[in-house]
Amino acid sequence: MNVINPNTYTNPTSYTRQNSRTDATNNRSSRDRGNQSKTSSSPFQNSDLLSALKQLVQHLVQQIQPKRDKPSGDNPNCPPQNNPQGIQLTDNQRQNIAFTLGVNADSISVADSNKDGTVSAGDQIKASFTTDTGGTETLTRTVDEGFALDINGKLGTPLDMNMVGTGGVSVSTSIKNHLGLPGGGSFHDQDGSGNLSAGDIIKSVSRDPGGQGTPSYYTLTAANMQSLKDAGIYPPASLTPPSNQPLTLSSLQRDNINAGIGFVNADNVSILDRDASGTVSEGDLFKATYIPETAQITDFERTLNANDAALINGKFGSLLPLNEDGKQPLRDALNTPAERFEAVFDRDGSGTLNTGDVALGSFNGAFGGTPPPQFPTSYVTLEVAPDGTINRKD
Repeated sequence: MNVINPNTYTNPTSYTRQNSRTDATNNRSSRDRGNQSKTSSSPFQNSDLLSALKQLVQHLVQQIQPKRDKPSGDNPNCPPQNNPQGIQLTDNQRQNIAFTLGVNADSISVADSNKDGTVSAGDQIKASFTTDTGGTETLTRTVDEGFALDINGKLGTPLDMNMVGTGGVSVSTSIKNHLGLPGGGSFHDQDGSGNLSAGDIIKSVSRDPGGQGTPSYYTLTAANMQSLKDAGIYPPASLTPPSNQPLTLSSLQRDNINAGIGFVNADNVSILDRDASGTVSEGDLFKATYIPETAQITDFERTLNANDAALINGKFGSLLPLNEDGKQPLRDALNTPAERFEAVFDRDGSGTLNTGDVALGSFNGAFGGTPPPQFPTSYVTLEVAPDGTINRKD
């Protein structure tokens, strides 16, 4: 029996197939060499093919790699955009928060929930505080509009409201009781007037036994202020000047009296402050004297209207010097049989007659002796055309 060595045995069928493949390969090689002689020495040196392959690889790489120029929740290297980011606080902001909430200043963080880059309504505060037993706990607070003003130092200058009011109770306590607000806290002057008024803010802080606080902010309305006044709470008597006291007139006010009110010497005028406002205003009493035909000194009194007060206070500017030629267009446009116009106050300070200036009317007629002080019969705001034509604006 013949023994077949597996290392040397060749299957005849396999041998035939192998020879066939070898012949086919040789035939293709011959054809390829013929084609190569017409083109290039190697198909892998074709530059167009290499360029296309390179572009394909680059495109596949871009599709696989995470996009790092935009935050993605699926990419751990880029946090999602909707995660609130912490605001960098100034020392003053930290101290304002710490004082109000009763927390450790160094532990405070503020999440910028609305992503405006500043502490504002809707942001979240997180801070820690030390308990009575020496442990540490954390509190959170949502910032409202008042707290945002407070943190940013824009609550307004504190007002001292601790003066004694009605019944020996402080004005601060009386106001809060009247408005139903929590005790404690402070008053803040939002408009810079120096006095409590509509728009000012009352801050109150409710504290738990550990001293941690929850602030509230109340903005006063005009109705609140009227209610406090009607109740005799604010302004208190200690802040209210007595009424009907003579006002101290400035040199400018006296000049305007002499220029705008006829037959009067401002040095002999007094104005009583009827509304205790501290300044010349509508409703105040103008007092002077004059000598009529009887040659007896006679008192003159007039309750000021709004235009009178505006004239004296310089709201209409100062008297505009006009010669006769300058007065004539004014007379032609405004004079009536009972009223004449020869004086104009230069509201815009231009030194020339312009739209917006105020003409003062006076009586036509003559007086015997020294006439009484003559206030303007009317105040007319002028409209002046480019050609100088004058009309009444109102």
